[in-house]
Amino acid sequence: YPWAGTANVEIELAVFTLMGAKTKWIDLGEEKDIYLARVNWQKPGLLTYQWQNRAQTRVELRQYDIAADDEHVLIVEQHPAWVNLDADIRFINGGEQFIWASERDGFKHLYLYRGNGELIRQITSGEWVVDGLEAVDLERDVVYFTGRQDTVLERHLYQTGLLEETSI
Repeated sequence: YPWAGTANVEIELAVFTLMGAKTKWIDLGEEKDIYLARVNWQKPGLLTYQWQNRAQTRVELRQYDIAADDEHVLIVEQHPAWVNLDADIRFINGGEQFIWASERDGFKHLYLYRGNGELIRQITSGEWVVDGLEAVDLERDVVYFTGRQDTVLERHLYQTGLLEETSI
């Protein structure tokens, strides 16, 4: 963090290849006064990162294809006051799908997306919050998460269907 009155740092992101010792710098856009919240591999050759503006009112999940040197935005979350960050992103089925947490309906819930950013379905919903994505069991088609559906005073572990709704 910069000292009071000094300029913010300029953020950069690169991929380093061990074979050939090459560094590939990723173009983060014109705006340099940003945050990089999370960086994850979607699958080999596809890097994702969460780009957030300095005002913290917009988060973009961006995907970068290393071989094609191509980048695009998968998801945009924005709110006039604030967008909370979390680490609840999980790539599944070899990166062909992913689970993403969002507060777009006023409560933090889980959503299932295709690898290209197309929404498949909302996994959890209601006037309560998901605290965190804990595990995914693809063989049983089950998502485990902690949340406060029963009471705001306690955090419980829940399970629900990944592809089809089941009772929590």
